[in-house]
Amino acid sequence: MAKTRNRYGVAIAGVILHLMIGGVYAWSVFTKPISAYTGWKETSVSFAFSLAIFFLGMSAAFMGRLVEKFGPTVTGTISSICYGSGIALTGLAIQSHHLWLLYLAYGVIGGLGLGSGYVTPVSTIVRWFPDKRGLATGLAIMGFGFAAMLTGPVAQHLMALVGIANTFYVLGAFYFVVMIVAAQFIKKPRPHELPQAIAENAQRVSLTNQELTANQALKTRTFAFLWFMFFINITTGIGLVSAASPMAQNIYLCISALLVNVMLRCRILSNSSIPWRCLWNKGIRSNSWLHLDCLGCSGDGWTNPSFLHSPSTPQLLCNFDCLCYY
Repeated sequence: MAKTRNRYGVAIAGVILHLMIGGVYAWSVFTKPISAYTGWKETSVSFAFSLAIFFLGMSAAFMGRLVEKFGPTVTGTISSICYGSGIALTGLAIQSHHLWLLYLAYGVIGGLGLGSGYVTPVSTIVRWFPDKRGLATGLAIMGFGFAAMLTGPVAQHLMALVGIANTFYVLGAFYFVVMIVAAQFIKKPRPHELPQAIAENAQRVSLTNQELTANQALKTRTFAFLWFMFFINITTGIGLVSAASPMAQNIYLCISALLVNVMLRCRILSNSSIPWRCLWNKGIRSNSWLHLDCLGCSGDGWTNPSFLHSPSTPQLLCNFDCLCYY
């Protein structure tokens, strides 16, 4: 008889995987050093982050089917290879002063690793926690949100110690080893592996009050509004994260590097979604997300210094975002 696996062990492996790929949120820490070392414009360096996020979204949209077909261990292994090699090749691009290689390595290859790694733990952990779906997704996404809090200080220390290019070699190797090990522990539960009490307490939740296939759900108005809501929400957040460090240092010249780091940590902390997911477990769904999303978008607007003395575009986007809940 096969040994029953601990579902919290699977959840921890998923969090570790997301801790690795979540380092993408710390890209703004590298923008100025890369620009100074290579002579590239900061906007050109930041575009690599935009590419990575684009390929994250595009690959995640299709990787879900691969997770179901081949299992999370396979997609997690693919993620470790793509993301680890992408980060290492980023170091080569910087060392050789090839901007096109930066876009290919970090933007395309790294982005594909991000997408496959992002979807791998989420659907799997939900299967292990059918009685606590909100907590399950919160555990998975928590690692992604907390990652930059760890990556930022470590990256700054490595850049001072071994240089900008070697920093990416070290991070690439580290990410690959940790991710490929974590991926081996992320597996779907076997039939009847979950205790009967957990399976009985599981609740089926539907925002449309009807059973739909994935293809049918794509055609509903609820899905369209949900997609638009996330598009606006993520656009405002990612727009700030991608340039947070140099933006704060350029506009607030009196701010110390330490205070900038604290600001970034507070911004990133908001992405750790455990409290918000727990509200989902309590049945507080669309209304709670309305208030939290307004708060998040408003924060993005008011903390973006370029909008302090002019009409805030994120505020306008927030208004459109709120309409999606009605």
